[in-house]
Amino acid sequence: MARKSILKRERRELRAWYIQQQPRPSHRECITWFEEKFHQKLTQGTISKSLSHRYSHLDDYNASSIAENGCRTRTSKWPILEKLLFEWQQSVEAQRDGSASVTSDALVAKAMEIWPQIPEYRDQPQPLFSSGWLTNYKTRYNSKTQQQSQHQQSHIEANQLNTASTNNEVIMARDLPTLSFDVANSSLSNPTLDTPCSRRAPEIRVPTPHEALKGLQTYLMFKACQEDSKPIELRSLILQEQQLQLHIENTTKQSTLDSWLVGS
Repeated sequence: MARKSILKRERRELRAWYIQQQPRPSHRECITWFEEKFHQKLTQGTISKSLSHRYSHLDDYNASSIAENGCRTRTSKWPILEKLLFEWQQSVEAQRDGSASVTSDALVAKAMEIWPQIPEYRDQPQPLFSSGWLTNYKTRYNSKTQQQSQHQQSHIEANQLNTASTNNEVIMARDLPTLSFDVANSSLSNPTLDTPCSRRAPEIRVPTPHEALKGLQTYLMFKACQEDSKPIELRSLILQEQQLQLHIENTTKQSTLDSWLVGS
């Protein structure tokens, strides 16, 4: 008997598992994980489709879609837009020190401004952003606002710690001996040290695409937690992540093809 197609619940768990992994797993690893968990082997096309922005609304299934009275609200049709809008709202309210909230008219106006800047919605007509949508948006992100205020102090302490660490690195770099570079001979001369032991300058190594992708994803997670992050910056980082992932996949496919041609 043929196995039924992938269920919404299974696709949601697949996306949740994929997002939690660092670095991001390959499609082959996703196929293996899904087969071990649900005893069904998916094709690479199904994996790619399930992880695309087409099903990004499944990521909002958890607490953000539950109202305080226990009633489930409708999931967002445009999760990317609402995420960027919420980040902008947080930034504006943080600048006001919580003295005033962003008005409903300002939210709708900003949503209309953000919409045409999102590539995933380029071929879709702009929504009306009705009062019903506005009510659901506020309900979906109300819990996130409360969580943000609860953890505000921890973010401040983390920023202070990062600042102190950066200052220490600057002081250490300032105290290191200066290396002289002989332009005529194009060689690096030995630095003058106060200790009898010689020290080698650290070699600068260009990271691999996978290392670059991991670093970019880590930086993206860091920026998403910052209150002063701008939506356009986050959108640019997301696009860079997608482009780098596509580059890695294309390079892997080309290497496989070259190996096959050499072997044949």
